[in-house]
Amino acid sequence: MSHVRVRISTWSIPVGVIFLATLLGGDHFARAAETSVGPRGRAVLAKLADAVKDTDFLSLDSAITPVARMGLRIQALPILIAGLKTGPVEFRESLARSIGETRPTRPKAVTALFELLNDPDGGVRDAAVEALQRVDSSAIPMLSKALSHRDVRLRRAAVTALYHIASSHIGVPGKKTVVALTAALNDRDAKTRTMAAFSLGAIGPLAGSAVPTLIQALGDRKRLAPEMITIVEDLGKIGPGARAAIPALRRIMLSDAPGLMTAPVSLGQIGGPSAIEALKQGLSHKDSSVRSEAANALILIGPPAKSAVPLLVKRLKDTDLQTRVNAAVALWAIDGQIKNGIPIFTQGLKTSPKFAADSIARIGPAAKGTIPALLDVLRSSDDLWVRLRAASALGTMGGAARSAIPSLEVMLNSKKSKKVTVLASPFEIFPACPGIGKPAVPLLIRALSNTDTEVRRQAVSTLAEMADEAVSAIPSLLPLLKDADKRVREEAGFALAQIIFSRAGTDSLPAVLSSIRQDEQTKKVFTAMMRLRGIDVSGDTGKKFIAAAKALIPRFMRGLKSSNSSTRERAIDELRRLGPYAKQTLPDLRGLLDSEDLVIRFHAAAAVLAINAPGKNSLSILVRALKHPDESFRTTAARLLGEVGPAAGDAVGPLRAAFQDSDPLVRLTAVEALTKIAPADRTVIPALVALLDARVNLNIREMAVDTLAKQGPRAVTALPALRRLQIGLRPSFRSIRIKAANAIRRIQEQTPSR
Repeated sequence: MSHVRVRISTWSIPVGVIFLATLLGGDHFARAAETSVGPRGRAVLAKLADAVKDTDFLSLDSAITPVARMGLRIQALPILIAGLKTGPVEFRESLARSIGETRPTRPKAVTALFELLNDPDGGVRDAAVEALQRVDSSAIPMLSKALSHRDVRLRRAAVTALYHIASSHIGVPGKKTVVALTAALNDRDAKTRTMAAFSLGAIGPLAGSAVPTLIQALGDRKRLAPEMITIVEDLGKIGPGARAAIPALRRIMLSDAPGLMTAPVSLGQIGGPSAIEALKQGLSHKDSSVRSEAANALILIGPPAKSAVPLLVKRLKDTDLQTRVNAAVALWAIDGQIKNGIPIFTQGLKTSPKFAADSIARIGPAAKGTIPALLDVLRSSDDLWVRLRAASALGTMGGAARSAIPSLEVMLNSKKSKKVTVLASPFEIFPACPGIGKPAVPLLIRALSNTDTEVRRQAVSTLAEMADEAVSAIPSLLPLLKDADKRVREEAGFALAQIIFSRAGTDSLPAVLSSIRQDEQTKKVFTAMMRLRGIDVSGDTGKKFIAAAKALIPRFMRGLKSSNSSTRERAIDELRRLGPYAKQTLPDLRGLLDSEDLVIRFHAAAAVLAINAPGKNSLSILVRALKHPDESFRTTAARLLGEVGPAAGDAVGPLRAAFQDSDPLVRLTAVEALTKIAPADRTVIPALVALLDARVNLNIREMAVDTLAKQGPRAVTALPALRRLQIGLRPSFRSIRIKAANAIRRIQEQTPSR
């Protein structure tokens, strides 16, 4: 490739790079132009171009970081593409992954990655596939078209990328995509067919037009078992729109065909009278696994399946334990019957404790009769994972588990030795505490004085998780700021800040302020406390508070002048937390509003707003960033607006608009920001419930549940969705089930009874 240099806008770049840039098309550069490139930006891109030209692996890594921080990933695409056909294998692999991180959307950029699928090196091909999985949703049309390409590697890469887009919920595939994926169900290549089926399942209800082809595929005996199972699962994920498939799914469930184990759950997800009748037949199947799964599917349907109650009662005496347990859960889900289920759960904890504990967790407080049996498991099981599941099940009981606290305390203080029969360690007790709630706080407070460092640290961490309910722990946490262990000190500072940030902790601030000391750890806590500016800190306590805050400013001002971007970022954030007490730093912070480092610019804008210096420029910087092409910047902008709080009130409209962002993390962060700026906004709860959609990434869903738990009575309308999470998910989703149970408890406890 030619490296003759030409001059364009005072920036020298290789002619080959310009040629590749033109291939990307003017539309791409129109988007890139949204971020202007100043002198520093041109220098950063030039450094990247040199690293690519010299195929310098280490220089490439160091050059990419400032490109990302300055929001120049799109402008860097032509440079990165230029090096794909030159250099050593490891270098081209790194280039491909770097291109993937830009979430390329324009046809020529995606084509460059497709071309790497023909690379002789397997590592480069794998890197290209990995990069294609990160493409933005606007690349869907091109990926859909690639499904008909003659090269099987390209078809596999395209269908894998489409699956990632659909499963990450970062875009809504259109009708043409569903049509293309439906056609791919008949591809010559089995892997392409299976991945196409996975993709349709990830799209869910919007893939309803694929149902006839999926039904037809179920009758194809030549298909391999994994493919058939995936198709059966797809029909369930499409939901009620797949009711035409009920006869086919019933036939599979009652036969020995591949998919008979997954067919019942799919019938449960589709629902309706025909599905219920089919599942009632499944309850009498000769195979105990089918009977068990049929009962499990009826759990998903709930009260509409009342006609199945007599058959479920019979299944309480089934020879198979899992069938009995699932039948007991189903009876509770359909009409609230639980009395006959308690002995079954108790027996299950002896013979199949993991399954039984997970099933109890689906029910929660109604299964409080199993608490003694759960405690027995904690005391006596020699299986760590069984004990952890028992503790988690206990944590779904809420206040009903108050009676278990004395037993938990015995376990907390027991030492492992041959003379001690209690096998549970303190670390297995803590998972139960957030679910039990406020009654468990005294237990955790006593654990703060445990001689075991790790026990103290875990207790502090659990109190931080329970911030709204842990105000009484503040006096006991303060001494830990001087604990001999650094991690305990840091966790204690974080826990104190979390508790005081909570609405419940606000009234405790004067008492905490009276303990101000000049050591660094205490200063860190009070720096964080300044976020609660506006609370009355008058009198001697207030003077100490303000003095402690102002004493920190010179150190943070030095940080602003650091050559290290991360150090400057931290200093800006600390000044933001000081709020109005940092007014003297405004000139320096305003000077950073024009920084070419977008991360610094965004953080400086948030700091200026938080110091109560309203200005359209500061707010507009963050509001504009909500539409930045890079989703990481959109997320950062939303988070910082939330950190500013009510002072960012003019951002409410743009944040609501961000609820429709293509990236679920941006959506969640925008909702969380709005809860801090305008807590009573009526759009918050519906937006959080929408993020509980099964197609959304599990971590995002868990964070949405945590945010709902903090909304109190306002989140009453979210209770049905949270209950579905608790009861409907399989054991592999234990974490979100427990979080959902805890959220339900907290919302109900804070909601006045009618």
